[in-house]
Amino acid sequence: MTDHKAEALAWIRGMDEIIEEEGMTDATLVASPVNAQVHATLYLAEQQRIANLIALATADDMTDPLTNKWESGLWETARTQIIEGLGL
Repeated sequence: MTDHKAEALAWIRGMDEIIEEEGMTDATLVASPVNAQVHATLYLAEQQRIANLIALATADDMTDPLTNKWESGLWETARTQIIEGLGL
């Protein structure tokens, strides 16, 4: 899985280096912040997904038809994704 946080930070650091250099192209100036924003947005979406999994897993009513799949082993998959996503 792509580490979107690291990618966004790399593009931001790259922008600092590009700005310091002479002879930069307009395409480079436009692409760097756009790429940084794309990766930052994807990182935030991943974090929101993890938050949603945690909220669903800790829901009070686990007999709800939307959450009854947790009993069929789906919880272990979600648990693994939560652990990986949080870097634990």
